[in-house]
Amino acid sequence: MKHIAIVGAGLAGLTASVLLTEAGYEVTLLERHKTPGGRIRRVSAMNGETFIDWGQHLMLGAYHHTLKLLDRLGTRNQLLPVTEATPFVTQDGKRRPYRIGRLPAPLHALPGLFHLSQLSVKDRLNLGRPMLAAKIQSRLRPVKLDRTTALDWLRRHHQTPAAIRDFWEPLALATLNTPLAEASALLLAVVLSKGFFARRTDAQPLLPTGTLHDLLLQPALDRIRRKNGRMLANCRVTGLEFRDGGAAGVQTAEAGTIRADAVILALPPWALEPVLKTSPALSKLGRITTDFEPSPIVSLELWYDRPWLRYPYAGLLGTKAQWIFNHQANGSGGGYRVSVVISAADDIELPREAFLETVIGEIRRYFPEARGAKVARHMLIRDFRATFRARAGLAEKRPRPETGIPNLFLAGDWIDTGLPGTMESAVKSGFMAAEAVTKENPGMFHGRSL
Repeated sequence: MKHIAIVGAGLAGLTASVLLTEAGYEVTLLERHKTPGGRIRRVSAMNGETFIDWGQHLMLGAYHHTLKLLDRLGTRNQLLPVTEATPFVTQDGKRRPYRIGRLPAPLHALPGLFHLSQLSVKDRLNLGRPMLAAKIQSRLRPVKLDRTTALDWLRRHHQTPAAIRDFWEPLALATLNTPLAEASALLLAVVLSKGFFARRTDAQPLLPTGTLHDLLLQPALDRIRRKNGRMLANCRVTGLEFRDGGAAGVQTAEAGTIRADAVILALPPWALEPVLKTSPALSKLGRITTDFEPSPIVSLELWYDRPWLRYPYAGLLGTKAQWIFNHQANGSGGGYRVSVVISAADDIELPREAFLETVIGEIRRYFPEARGAKVARHMLIRDFRATFRARAGLAEKRPRPETGIPNLFLAGDWIDTGLPGTMESAVKSGFMAAEAVTKENPGMFHGRSL
């Protein structure tokens, strides 16, 4: 039986581990932190009595690989479709609802766009220009499109400053975690083509009914352990073993050398760099990682003494607090919780109290119904390296799972999945890496293929 060592127990590593153990391989999954899961791990919110996600996530029906993984794990029923309108709220407290229409794609997007009355009628009509161009240019001219910033591309398609400020910038921050002035036009076009021009169900927002730990992490770990897998936490990989020019295992600080027939490095580029520096054979890969920079996300969890937010989630325009999510169904014991998400938070190091005061003040200004509610407690989650910064010109530098070194593979949301640094990209990379391993190392297949 072939043995595969997978370094990194985030979503990419977990996905590859599930697929390979199901295919009959023996897998050792290594994680340098005490708690596996990466961005889908949970944290204690009230002395271990309540757990919440390490940052709020919103999925879409277009997350096809993620939904396939959930089907394998038997937890897809823990995703709740958001069927009601999602409001965009402006500083005057007015709500502009966005809802997916019942028309066939791509017409399903039109009703929602026409309700965005913060924009002029002309601006709303012009939103269709880049949406139509996205489908064509992302297929015919991907390299040229990637070398263009999203901001320049939108201006070429007659998008006004108001449309950019009140529609395109919030969309780019939410999906690319990168401002329009830096972001790749190709990745924005991919978001548009998958969200607006695919099936109507692909544009459907999906929210977990519980934590991502319950939805993905724990079921994946259970599946891996039931098969031919083991999980080693608190185990730091310090280098790789080679034999006959190919990867033959990993060196660890805590468990010594672990021999393997193949190795998957499921790490972000900034975590991968120290491992790659340990061998001259890995210098080329090491140079690739330097092209990628991290982009932060801040989540502020607020527990109120009473419920006040009546939407599953809402977008805020012209403010620091970009998105707010409702968890009041979990209000027992600790109060009624809302999550505030701020992508590409360049002022992530702002002092905690100043940050808290600013965001709570914005919420009260945008939502008059929150002014009578008191914040009983809060938790600030700062993820300095949430995703890679989706800058223009990176597409050609994103590597494939195959490294050119026999039996050594890559996974992670930053590799060449064709997607921005989302959960879907991480899961898709796990599928890609597992498939690459099976092609190079045929093993014992038990029933289902990858």
